[in-house]
Amino acid sequence: MKPVLFSWDASPSEYVETYNLYEIGPDGPDLLIDKIGVLNFTLQVDGEYGVRTYYVTAVDKFGNESVPSNTVEYNYHPPMAPANLTISGVDSVDG
Repeated sequence: MKPVLFSWDASPSEYVETYNLYEIGPDGPDLLIDKIGVLNFTLQVDGEYGVRTYYVTAVDKFGNESVPSNTVEYNYHPPMAPANLTISGVDSVDG
């Protein structure tokens, strides 16, 4: 898993209580990651590799949700392969 830190500016609207962080679904509805009461969030990213897109919305005390913020992308990729594998101490290698 890889920690990814999201942060954003507060909504200028009155009565905002929380923010919703979403991941845009590639083939379906957007996924609500969490409801957050502060202006940042650390997400432990895991699962399939590839580019993931996120946005945040503001929610007021009446339950009204804003339009989405700008989007950000994160490219989740596997670690680099180790290099220069060698073998020693044998007379022959069958393979």
